[in-house]
Amino acid sequence: MKNLVLLSSTLAMLLTGCGSSSDGANSALSTLSSNLSAPIIINTPGKTKASQETNQTVDQNQSTPKSPLGAPSNLKIETISKNKIKLSWQDNSTKEKAFCIYKDGEHIATVEANNTSVEIGCLKSGEIHTFSIKAINDDGASEAVSIEGGINQHNQHKQNKEIKIIGSFDENSSAGIVAISSDGTKAFVTDYNNGLKIFDVSNIKNPKQIGSYDIYPTDIALSGDGKKAYVADDGNGLLILDISDPSNIKKISSLLDAKSDDSYLEGMIVTVSDDESRAIIKEYHRPMMVDISDPTKMKLLGYVGNYGTTKIYLSHDKTKVYATDEFSGLIVYDISDQTQAKELTKLKLDTIEYPYQLIVTGDESLAFLADAYNRKIAVVDISNPNDLKLINTYETEDYVYDIKLSSDKTKAFLAELDDGLVIIDISDPKNIKKIKTIDTKGAYNVTISKDENKAYVSNKEGAVIIVDISALH
Repeated sequence: MKNLVLLSSTLAMLLTGCGSSSDGANSALSTLSSNLSAPIIINTPGKTKASQETNQTVDQNQSTPKSPLGAPSNLKIETISKNKIKLSWQDNSTKEKAFCIYKDGEHIATVEANNTSVEIGCLKSGEIHTFSIKAINDDGASEAVSIEGGINQHNQHKQNKEIKIIGSFDENSSAGIVAISSDGTKAFVTDYNNGLKIFDVSNIKNPKQIGSYDIYPTDIALSGDGKKAYVADDGNGLLILDISDPSNIKKISSLLDAKSDDSYLEGMIVTVSDDESRAIIKEYHRPMMVDISDPTKMKLLGYVGNYGTTKIYLSHDKTKVYATDEFSGLIVYDISDQTQAKELTKLKLDTIEYPYQLIVTGDESLAFLADAYNRKIAVVDISNPNDLKLINTYETEDYVYDIKLSSDKTKAFLAELDDGLVIIDISDPKNIKKIKTIDTKGAYNVTISKDENKAYVSNKEGAVIIVDISALH
């Protein structure tokens, strides 16, 4: 293995301080360091904590890889004897040549590629240490991932990953809504001035545009198989596009073609049923219910809502529509008769002047409404569609333009106009707390990847910012 020396068990014992002086450990590390392309942190006797932290900072800066390595994840500690633990992890890279293991900042072992565990001995019960791991190759090292623990102390561990910006694309444009393919490799961006644009984001360090389609898109939803896009369009109302080949996007059908007249349709918002047989398109005048079971031939079924409708949610069973309305708050419509919508109930909120955004939890028990005029979010219990109840009103620091929720209903991601991406804890809807603000230079829209490891934010400068949110798991 070029440029790498793997530690023997004897050397690993020396480095953990078992039966040897620190000078012996430093000598061994010096030998290893000369054979590694990535530098190694050595905490020598007599150095202050500040100087050790300086060494760690230098190490991180110097070991920036020329080609990215996937950092290990899911680091775990298991006690296997009175003085020994097993450190295990998930291997997220195909390019590593080895993994470097550290204890309290000191290099103690290197294990070969594709290994996912190592045993660490000579530990004392009751002591807490910080164990870290990096993937390495000839070009450098991945980010370090750490965990705190020790003998019978592994339940007190803490991962040290951070929520941070890791990339961007489509700069100096006018990015609007972003949709991410289920495999996380492609981003579909609506740009009213430049059409629908498709980017390959499999390498977040270097996203590349791989396709486009000349329309006036305002909203987008992707099919489950990733082969179709349902696009709200200013002119066609609703477009269904074949996106199986992003470099050669083709029109399948449009709502304008399905109408008996040639009237202009200003599509603004689109929502699609789980089985992709129904769509609701918010046209300028009022939302339309559309049969899309045959993608090649749309059929207009009827209307739901009114001119004041600002956002729409279609229930899983396709029998109800939840709509925010600038005049009436939150309205629930019965659409079991797909051709005629009937108002079930509505909740006028004194605390929300102009409900602009609506997001519903996956189990359809809670709805979150954002006020476009005031810095507020309302949380509404919708578990009984006939009896809507306001649970809480949360004051935000800025105007909220978009909301997305985590699948476990514990976090909400807010696109705040000037502040950027704001993450809040909603595990207790009556006691919402802010977790973190990420400065994305403003925010209009936020989209969460299917694995919930990344957030894609359209900012005020027209770019899309990629944020690593995996630390929230």
